[in-house]
Amino acid sequence: MNQIDKHSETWLAVTEWAQSQRLEAIESLIANQESERQRGKIDLINQLLCLTDTEDDPVIVSDSYS
Repeated sequence: MNQIDKHSETWLAVTEWAQSQRLEAIESLIANQESERQRGKIDLINQLLCLTDTEDDPVIVSDSYS
């Protein structure tokens, strides 16, 4: 569905930013500052971070020689 290269420097920068924003939102949620807004922000960031999750990633199977 998407064409995001999860190994690119750009995506790495996006994930670092998103994770820091998520931590700030969690801290605000714990401090009970605009709780509903913080929950929404956390949910959107989680959705953003899941964009590179795909079910069609190949599974690598290796033989066991034991």
